[in-house]
Amino acid sequence: MDFEKVCRLVNDKNYSSLKSELVKAQPYDIAEFLDSLEEKQALLVFRLLPKEVAVNVFAHLSKERQAEFSELASEKELADIVLDLYFDDKIDFLEEMPANVVKKILKNTSAVERKLINQFLMYPEYSAGSLMTIEFVDLKKQMRVSEALEKIRKTAPDKETIYTCYVIDAERHLEGIVSLKDLVLAPVDKTLGEIMHKEPLFVNTHDDQEYVADIFKNYDLLAVPVVDNEHRLVGIITIDDIVDVIEEENTEDFYKMAAVQPSDEEYINTGVLTLARKRIVWLLVLMVSASFTGYIIRHFEA
Repeated sequence: MDFEKVCRLVNDKNYSSLKSELVKAQPYDIAEFLDSLEEKQALLVFRLLPKEVAVNVFAHLSKERQAEFSELASEKELADIVLDLYFDDKIDFLEEMPANVVKKILKNTSAVERKLINQFLMYPEYSAGSLMTIEFVDLKKQMRVSEALEKIRKTAPDKETIYTCYVIDAERHLEGIVSLKDLVLAPVDKTLGEIMHKEPLFVNTHDDQEYVADIFKNYDLLAVPVVDNEHRLVGIITIDDIVDVIEEENTEDFYKMAAVQPSDEEYINTGVLTLARKRIVWLLVLMVSASFTGYIIRHFEA
């Protein structure tokens, strides 16, 4: 996206051309542009976007900008956007918002979805359960390949990923996984029980997110199933969500190496004064330690 061009269109209030330019851009780039604008101006530009684009852009906005939009937007406008987010993005958003915003959203949901959202919000922070989504393809091992492909075609638009599908029994116990590649290459009259991988990697809802990140890194996964204590499939975690966890871990490790107190923000987004304030304690400790060491050396040299 040409940032100079869209900035010029915003300043000229040429909203028709601006809209045409934005719909051609990637959601991440649009979100980055909106994050750079003054909040009311950003909301004005955001409202130019078609709904399907707006939903994807909203998921990429900074938490601060999402919170500002939540305060400025009408209740219906906010609910229309948030309730169309992928389920894991929806949960991430609600976890960051104040109670009044959460109530505003939940008031516009169905009883079934409200119950599901409340259930997910109860998972411990930094657990696998807090990262997972419910938008995946589940299949039965008795299904033939042709039936599985037909189900994928029908349900794919509402799923976060279809590259790996999950085979479950009537009680939703995880029995295996099958990739889209497996399905495309297999004879159409084969059953999933014949071609599925019967011992897939999985994590538990209460596993720590760092353990989940290690699973992704060690086994080069795009997604991993999440099961409860009865081995029932309750969700999946996708690579895009675990990348954020890995980034947080790297930031925390960087702080530790630099003798800086951990911060809630990414290192690159943390101000110089904040970094200095967080490091001053360690610098004072090191200064006193160095002075004491110097005193001992001088004493023995004498």
